Amino acid sequence: MFERFSREARRAVTAAVEEAEQRGDPYVGTDHLLVGVVRSAAPGADLVGAPIETLREAWHAIDQAALEATGIDADLEIEVPSTRRGHRPFTGGAKQVLEETLREALGLDSKRLEPEHIVIALTLRPSHDPAIRLLQRAGLSPDSIRADLIQSLRKSA
Repeated sequence: MFERFSREARRAVTAAVEEAEQRGDPYVGTDHLLVGVVRSAAPGADLVGAPIETLREAWHAIDQAALEATGIDADLEIEVPSTRRGHRPFTGGAKQVLEETLREALGLDSKRLEPEHIVIALTLRPSHDPAIRLLQRAGLSPDSIRADLIQSLRKSA
């Protein structure tokens, strides 16, 4: 399937893996895919309606809330070393997004899978999905993002 991914889409998936690595996460999830797509976007490209900094702030806020919910002082500065180098597996949700990316591209008569298709697939996830929670925490609407990207892709076809 990856042979159908454009160079930009492959770069986005690579950036997602790097995000997981930098955060010390043992896996690549849908939230990593979302941040990877936005991080690797061409200058001036606006795939979700917010800059990478906004998503990173929202991600941090989600992490802080999770720590506080478990009774951990969220103000503590703790360096968590990455215990795993190299290969990081994709979560089931992230794998489903990559599969849905292909279906979305085919449905839009696209020959190549582009970062926009990844974002469209991400916006189709259920409300409890990490990527959806991240978008919502950043004040973004997954439905609006999906509609805007589909319209843009249809215009450029």
